[in-house]
Amino acid sequence: MAVNYNHIAVIDYYLGNRSRSDIHRIKPIRIERTRGTPYVEAHRIFEDDLRSFKIANIKAIRIVYDDEEDAGL
Repeated sequence: MAVNYNHIAVIDYYLGNRSRSDIHRIKPIRIERTRGTPYVEAHRIFEDDLRSFKIANIKAIRIVYDDEEDAGL
């Protein structure tokens, strides 16, 4: 949904062996399905770079709507 409507999302992403996770604020660009395991190619907001996130390692997703973004939430 965030990809189709150009929304920003906050994801909780597992690192390595799922013993630790990080929170990222991302703007999804597209879903990549050509490498076998699906990935989300996204722009990380605070780091200002592009990265691919393996969909299987995403623990939680929250869509940030435009009115929430304007309010600074």
